[in-house]
This record gives sequence, structure tokens and C-alpha cells, in this order.
Amino acid sequence: MLQVSTCAITSKTDKPEEILSWLDKVGAEAVELEYRIREETFPKLKRELLRAGIKVLSLHNFCPLPEAAPEPSGDAFLFTSDDPDERLLAVRATINTLEQAADLEACAVVLHLGYVPLREEVEAFTAKWREEKDGPEVEEAREKLKVRRWQKAPVYLDRVFWCLDRILQAAMHLEVQVGIENRYYYHEIPLPEEVEVILNKFAGAPLGYWHDVGHAHHLEVLGLARQEEILERYQNAIIGVHLHDAVGEQDHLPPGSGEIDLARVLSFIPARALKVVEVAKGNDIARFREGLDYLRRLLNGRAVS
Repeated sequence: MLQVSTCAITSKTDKPEEILSWLDKVGAEAVELEYRIREETFPKLKRELLRAGIKVLSLHNFCPLPEAAPEPSGDAFLFTSDDPDERLLAVRATINTLEQAADLEACAVVLHLGYVPLREEVEAFTAKWREEKDGPEVEEAREKLKVRRWQKAPVYLDRVFWCLDRILQAAMHLEVQVGIENRYYYHEIPLPEEVEVILNKFAGAPLGYWHDVGHAHHLEVLGLARQEEILERYQNAIIGVHLHDAVGEQDHLPPGSGEIDLARVLSFIPARALKVVEVAKGNDIARFREGLDYLRRLLNGRAVS
């Protein structure tokens, strides 16, 4: 079963009646609720989804969005923050999302894990890559960025470990899986190599890898990682995938409208994994439905092990 992320509609409104109308128009049978849904509207949305018979299979942290959140974001509270109070808020808000997932009988919660504070360096490299694309200077800048990223990462990974230790205790009690999502920017956690570190650190916990195809594509475009290598490496750990398309650096396009080989991607995704179509706002209903039909044809045309 393909799920649909609510992000395309909740980026415009979180009114339950408008969300349900949109889900009906795109033909959604199951959904992933994401972080733009406020606490005040969440209870009514839950009731309306139940009444409509639409199954919630996953939630994207933080959902519902806490009143204390500065803005709607999967990074509203950072596990990597320098402020220990913010890290504690991140843990508490995540546990609340897990509790809501358990109440909805959802299978998983998707997490952003924060970042290493190297945004300016990443932006500088990206600007250089856009200008020159390839060549010895770009390669030298790429390698310097990699070294700098690894030098600064340990303290922020330790903060992630502290948060996950508490979150996973709650997830085990609630019987909800936690999916750590690969990210769009190179300074964000986890890089492909860090996924293995985190999974090994919490072996036996209800923790898995959540693969976003557009994020992986972006790092591949910049020459910083390869999507297929990530999929090969973590195939057995994948519990869910965000499916969309991309052209260059622009992602979250309707499936089948970009340059990602989604048939190849799906060949690595376990049958048991949740498959969520995550398309951004600005795409009309017809294009969205075409993307869903395209993915259904791919899934029906090959055995995904």
C-alpha cells in the first residue's frame, strides 16, 4: 500500500475538513501525518480520518506541532542543540509523537536528528559547485568539507545518542518503530556512514533507517554520496521510504516527472517497508495522481523483495 504524506496540503492548511477533502481527491488510502498539524486541530483530524476509514501508518516528528515550537519544522527542537533544555524539549515532544502514533496504531515515527554547525561551509561549497560543476578546485573543496564535517561531528553525535536513548525506551514500551531519516544538506545528521554508527549503537532497539530518495539524490548531484550505495548498504535496515522525484537540486516533485530511477530505487526497498509519497505544495491534483499511478505500476510490475 502506498501512503501519502499530508505535507502537500498541510503546507497550506491544517483544517481537518480541507485535509480530508484533499486526501479524497488524490485517492489516498493511507497517510503519513507531518509536523505542520497543530495541537489544537489534531484531535479533530484523528476523528475525521477514523470516520473516513483512512489508515495512519506513520507520523513525521514533531506531530502534532507543540505550541512551544518556534515554527513548523521537523527540526523545531534540535537533538544537537547547544542548549540542554532544548534537547530535553526535543525528547519530550518526540515521545508525545510516539504516544500519538501508538494511539493511532501507526507503525513508525520519522525523525530528523539535527546537524553539525557547518551550514555556511556547506553553502559555500554548493555555490562553488554550481559555478564550476567539476574540476580540481571543486574536488579539493569537496574533500576539505568532508574532513571538516568529520572533525566536528562527534560532540553532536553524542547529543543525538543521549536523546535517542530516552526516545527508544519510550518507543519500545509503546511498540512503535523509530526511523532515522537521511537528510538533504551535508551538515545534517546522519550522513550515510553515521547511519551505521547509530544503528549499531542501539542494536536491538525499535530503530531503523528511513530513506528519502530526493535527499540522497541531492547529495549524489553534489558528488558527496551515491544513492545506490546507500540503498545497498542499508537495504535490510530500511523501515520506510519517502518517494518523490527530482531534477538537479529540486526535489519533492511528483514521481515520474524527474530524473530519479524510481524503479531501481524500489528494487532495494523491502516489501515490509512503508512507502510514503512525499510531494511538495505547488503540484496540482492531477499531477499528484499521475505520480501515484506511476508508482503503482512500478510496484505491480516487479517483485520488490
